[in-house]
Amino acid sequence: MINTIINLKKIEMKNLRNILLASSLFAVTALSAQHNWQEKGKDEIKNETTTKTLSFYENGKKVKNSVMINTMVDAEVKTDPKDKGQVNEDRIFPPVKVTKTVKIDRDADDDIDEIIKFSYMTKEKTDFALVSNGDDVIIAVEDGNNLKILEEQNFKMKSQNESNTTYVYTNKKGEEIEFVVENLKKASMSK
Repeated sequence: MINTIINLKKIEMKNLRNILLASSLFAVTALSAQHNWQEKGKDEIKNETTTKTLSFYENGKKVKNSVMINTMVDAEVKTDPKDKGQVNEDRIFPPVKVTKTVKIDRDADDDIDEIIKFSYMTKEKTDFALVSNGDDVIIAVEDGNNLKILEEQNFKMKSQNESNTTYVYTNKKGEEIEFVVENLKKASMSK
C-alpha cells in the first residue's frame, strides 16, 4: 500500500513537472511574439527578387533580354477606425508603397547593362515594371516568367529634378499612378 502511494506521488510530480514545463514554454512563446510585433511596428514589408524575360521586336527581329527585379512592398497595417477599442478590429488596406530595382542584361555577357530604381503607390494588384527600349522609359507588367510591354503607353513625364524623375501612367479607368524614378544607370554597351 505504501508503494502504491509513493508511485502515485511520483506520477503526480511528473504531471506537475510537465504542466509547469508546458506553461513556461507557452509564456516564453507568447512574450517573444509580443516582442516581435513591437519591434516590427505597424508596417508589413515584403522583399523578393525574381528573374524575368523581356521580349520585343527590334528591326523585325525578336529580342529577348534577361531582367532581374527586386521588389520591396511596404504596407502600413491599419484597422478600421469604426472598430477602435474593440477586441477584433477589422483590417483595412491603404495603398502600398512598391519600390523596385530593375536590372537589365541586353547582351550575351553576364554584365548588367541598365539599372532602373523606382517607386510608386498603388491599391491595384497589377505588378508594374519600368524598363527601357534603349532610349525611352516604358512600362511593362509582370506576366508569369515574362514581362509584357503595355500596348497603351499612357505614360508621360511629369517632372524632373536633380534627384529623380516623376512619370504618370493613366490606366483605362482614368486612374493615375505616379512612378518616381530615383536612379537610371546605363552602362556603355559594346558589341
